[in-house]
Amino acid sequence: PQYRAIHWMANSDDIEDLNLEVLLQRYVVSTLYYALTELSNESELSNLESWMDPNTHECDWAYVVCAEDAVGARVINTLDLKGMGLDGSLPPDIGFLDYLESLQLGDNRIYGFIPTELARLTLLRDLNLERNDLVGTLPTELGDITTLTSLDLSHNILKNTIPDEIYQLTDLRVFDVSFNVLNGSFSERFADMEYLRVLNVRNNRLKSTLPPIFDRLTDLDELHYDYNFIFGEIPDQVDVLGKREVLTGSYNYLTGTIPSTVPPLGSPEYLQLTQDAENGVFRLKDATLSGNFHSGTIPIAVTALPTLRGLEFADNIFEGIISGFPGSGVEKLVYDNNFFNSTVPGFYAAGLKHFGVHGNMLKGPIPTSLVSLTSLEFLDVGGNPGIEGAVPTEFSSKLRSLNLADLSLEGTMPTTLGDLTDLEYLDLRRNGFFGPIPGSLRSLTSLKALLLGSNKLAGTLPVFLGTETTDLERLLLNDNVFRGKFPTELSNLSKLTEFAAHNNDNLSGSLEGVCPASSSLIAKSGVESIFIQVDCAVECDCCTVQNGDGSCETAS
Repeated sequence: PQYRAIHWMANSDDIEDLNLEVLLQRYVVSTLYYALTELSNESELSNLESWMDPNTHECDWAYVVCAEDAVGARVINTLDLKGMGLDGSLPPDIGFLDYLESLQLGDNRIYGFIPTELARLTLLRDLNLERNDLVGTLPTELGDITTLTSLDLSHNILKNTIPDEIYQLTDLRVFDVSFNVLNGSFSERFADMEYLRVLNVRNNRLKSTLPPIFDRLTDLDELHYDYNFIFGEIPDQVDVLGKREVLTGSYNYLTGTIPSTVPPLGSPEYLQLTQDAENGVFRLKDATLSGNFHSGTIPIAVTALPTLRGLEFADNIFEGIISGFPGSGVEKLVYDNNFFNSTVPGFYAAGLKHFGVHGNMLKGPIPTSLVSLTSLEFLDVGGNPGIEGAVPTEFSSKLRSLNLADLSLEGTMPTTLGDLTDLEYLDLRRNGFFGPIPGSLRSLTSLKALLLGSNKLAGTLPVFLGTETTDLERLLLNDNVFRGKFPTELSNLSKLTEFAAHNNDNLSGSLEGVCPASSSLIAKSGVESIFIQVDCAVECDCCTVQNGDGSCETAS
């Protein structure tokens, strides 16, 4: 690219009329163009059609921002080329843009190493190389760019440790190296970056305890360390949770209890913090600590944080009582796969949209106050066999997903389910429901999954399954007591990828045209009936019979 840039300038520019500084600047951006566009397609290059125009100053090219230096010359201080489809390696010549303050090259296809020559950019404040294919290590030389306030190298293939020199960037507000393959420890040296607002090291291979540094990072709004190998306990510091807006620490190897992040509820100190909440004492909005080994109960102080909007504590070993955060502004609560053994709470945040308690040891009935929350869109209480009784008949009209599988519910399916016209997912498997499928379900035209297997449902299969609910992708009717013939209208379910109707001894008729062509299916033939079982090991043509030796033949 360097040769092509020199050749272009020699044949296009009146070089004798350009001073050395302008000449060098023009050379660098033309080299950058040739280095990063050789493999790009024409439609992507249309964004840069103003580049390489010999009759215009490079400061007038698209996505180039200039300022004037001390003598009035136009010099480049910003290159914003995010998402331009650039494809190539970053040339070291970029280090000669002495006045560059912002370099935005994220979301392209830039590969190779990060040039160490970037360290020459002594005015650079914002370096964004996210979502490329950069490899190698983090250059130690980056630590020399002490003017940096934002460094985003996320979503690349960078490896090895974070070099000590990086912690010299004490003016950083944003440090993001997420989604790489970095190893080493979660260093205490991050405390040297005292102005950090966003610290993101998620999805790497860091292996250490969580350092007790967060009382020193007083400006930190977002902390992300999920999907690493962080072990041990969360440091018991008052502001680890309470003074963050976003905390994600899921899927590590953390143990122990969640520290009380504010003074005990009701104490003078707590009351004072509550009064000062609007002034930033409390900032936590979203906390995600799923997939660890946290135990004990969730502190009352956490449930009382007034700014909290989302809390995800799934896949841990918590126990005790679940809180519905009544009186708060919480919108999302996820407690899946723990050991909570209380009843389902009866009181909730009025604006709750997402509530998940799947796979715990909860017991008792499902409160109407939960399913009828006017803002509720996602509800999953499945996998709690101690939950029993009938399903409430009042539901939030905004529900899009309802999972009541693997409970001990009994009774008929409520006809009011038909009022949930936004519902896309309904799972009632492995309960004790009996009676017919309500005709009101014909109104569920957005439904993609209707999972009713392993109940005592009876009657004929309703025709509307093939005429009204035609967006169905999954239809599981197995292990019930349905009777009659398969409606021919089921052949209208063109989006179906999973279908099961086996173990309904009084169902009969042909399923021709029903089997999803994209699935591996085995049809088992009885005396008067054909049953479909999905995802079997042997791939057969649609609606065929598997013989004892594993061979297939067409069902008659």
